[in-house]
Amino acid sequence: MKLNKHGWSMKEMIIFCSILFVFLLISVFYIMRLYSGLEKTGKINTDKNSSETKTEETGYSYSEIEENVLQASFDLYNEEYGNLESVKITTDRLRRKGYLTSKDLKSIYDKSFCSGYVNFVEGDPSVFIKCKSYETDGYED
Repeated sequence: MKLNKHGWSMKEMIIFCSILFVFLLISVFYIMRLYSGLEKTGKINTDKNSSETKTEETGYSYSEIEENVLQASFDLYNEEYGNLESVKITTDRLRRKGYLTSKDLKSIYDKSFCSGYVNFVEGDPSVFIKCKSYETDGYED
């Protein structure tokens, strides 16, 4: 009985599998790099406990936007102003300083971006926001 010389030998099969394995490792590396890049930019949410994904398409409720503005204002107030009695911190300033992003101000109700400010009077904050179809009572332009 004669052997067929048209098939692959064990040596050729090992070389071929090694080349495929190297390409597989390279592709896994680039997929993980892409995934971590998307995670850092906030395009995907990796919070397993959250049933609702907060992305640029969804946004926040008005109370959540007020909370975002308040938290960012506290951070800026404590860092720059200390115990000054009266300070007005706008959302534009918070965005310029890097405490807020525009997606932190996006409303789920009217798909627009809100603006606003926080008044610190004797250290007590009051949050005021204005959106396309919502305005906090007492908001002044």
